Amino acid sequence: MLKNDVSRKGAFTPIPRFIRKQVSRSHCQLQNCGLAYGRIFTDVHGKLRNPKQCLHHLISRRFLAEHGIYEHHPTNLLSICSSPCHGKLLKIEDRLFQGDVIGFLTGMRQCGVPVGKVVRFALSVGLKEFGGLTI
Repeated sequence: MLKNDVSRKGAFTPIPRFIRKQVSRSHCQLQNCGLAYGRIFTDVHGKLRNPKQCLHHLISRRFLAEHGIYEHHPTNLLSICSSPCHGKLLKIEDRLFQGDVIGFLTGMRQCGVPVGKVVRFALSVGLKEFGGLTI
């Protein structure tokens, strides 16, 4: 049984400017989104939207920090829109903190995250939780 409360230790650390520049894109990189940033449009509910870029850590920066791993590596970052994509991924991230790696990866895949990139990064930095997974 997974625990409900998720504890995230550690302080916020900003992504260095040179890395931000390296991983920034003009549109959301989620496979089922692709919205261009800064283009105002009306969504299906008649609401005006203006997507903004958010650089999302594929593996949570605080999860990595708990394991002594540098969190702002460019291969751990994805350019996504701040709403609604980033909010969806933050909820799924809780599964990783709860020890549910398969649930985490399944949720990420459903949101359009390139899961192969997540697993490759996790294995490259030696996260034991991802051991035995192949792409």
